Amino acid sequence: MKLEWGGNATITKYTQWSPTGQPTGAKIVPRFAIPRRHPVFDHLMYIPIRRWVICERLEPEQLRPEDNSDNTFTDENGVVCEAGDKTDLVHQYTPYIYVGDHSKCPPDCCSERLCLGDYKQPGESELNYLLECTYKLSKDFYCDPYSPLSEAQIAQIRRDSKVEQENRRNDVQNALDDQSREWWSAHSHRIIDGDSPKAQAHGKYHIFTEGKPVRSARNKQ
Repeated sequence: MKLEWGGNATITKYTQWSPTGQPTGAKIVPRFAIPRRHPVFDHLMYIPIRRWVICERLEPEQLRPEDNSDNTFTDENGVVCEAGDKTDLVHQYTPYIYVGDHSKCPPDCCSERLCLGDYKQPGESELNYLLECTYKLSKDFYCDPYSPLSEAQIAQIRRDSKVEQENRRNDVQNALDDQSREWWSAHSHRIIDGDSPKAQAHGKYHIFTEGKPVRSARNKQ
């Protein structure tokens, strides 16, 4: 395990490829980030997660250095292209805990999408949680983390990793959809109405009835 500040960590993503699929352009993006799709211009924005992140090291069997299928895509011409840099296989870590204060959140704040809570420094609660998880792992399928893995264990790791990645992709997409709807609800009047005097006079929650703006209950408050 290791501790990282999510606001500074970055990774390399490829942005341009040659006709043969070789990367010719790249950009640096936040490693721990929440993607947001702009509801109007339809491009992705990566918002860094400014929280302490407790990460766990990925084993070579999980990274599958001989298999690059999870790091490639096929373009419109049928050419297989790499999505990002996957060369540093020795020091790869994945987020295990996003350290946050959830005391003001609902009890089920993380049940449907990632909730970061308020900022807090790592403390005794995170350490106790790691100790508990370590103890459970010592009694689990993988047993001694320093002993060689069997073929059955490697196959199980790959199945678990595939399911986990799919769940993470679904969680990210759900969060992206929710944030886009929230953004549109709050700011769509600026795009639709622009500098309209009606929008300026009656606020962003005004309601039009037969061409006449009417103040909503929220505006009256």
